Amino acid sequence: MIKSMSRKANCWDIALIESFFGKLKEESMRVMKLQTKAEIHKVIDKYIKFYNTKRRQKKLNGMTPQEFSRAITAACPP
Repeated sequence: MIKSMSRKANCWDIALIESFFGKLKEESMRVMKLQTKAEIHKVIDKYIKFYNTKRRQKKLNGMTPQEFSRAITAACPP
């Protein structure tokens, strides 16, 4: 991994990942009392799979990221 630092006074560099982490915490971890790193890893893994395959998003016209990716690939073949 390479450490990423935002340019001075530019918060938009990391806005997408900050948004994702906010959703992750709010939708899957806020009410849980996780005790071990293994539990945390399991919850994060499960949430990422849910986020990519089942969580419909308004900005993707009600599709999941996986469905959206397939639709784009089908519409624009290589």
